[in-house]
Amino acid sequence: DFYYIKNFSPWLDVLITLKTLKTMLTGFGAR
Repeated sequence: DFYYIKNFSPWLDVLITLKTLKTMLTGFGAR
């Protein structure tokens, strides 16, 4: 289990970063 989570950690980080960027961009665009 831990190995699986560790293996996917980078992916989760990337997905979270993309989501955050998208939200930020959307927020700026809404203004």
